[in-house]
Amino acid sequence: MIYGISNTFGQAAGFMAPQTTGIILRNDNSHTNWLLSFWISAIIYLPGFLAFQLFSTDQVQSWALERDCEMKETASLKKAKSELLTEKQC
Repeated sequence: MIYGISNTFGQAAGFMAPQTTGIILRNDNSHTNWLLSFWISAIIYLPGFLAFQLFSTDQVQSWALERDCEMKETASLKKAKSELLTEKQC
């Protein structure tokens, strides 16, 4: 859920940057205006960055462990099945 919230804010800059840059550079295509447009994009990215940094964790979640076990079980079943097929062919 945290990833979704931070991603929403993070993607806002990608959505808003072209419109904002177009408005800023409409009349004057100067270095100062380009700098301003990049700073505005950076400020728009900031809430997503802060949300992820403040609320994320490096701990593996319980739902990920269950899926990981299922994936390992599925992989081991596939391996055993392929070994059985190989033995029968010989």
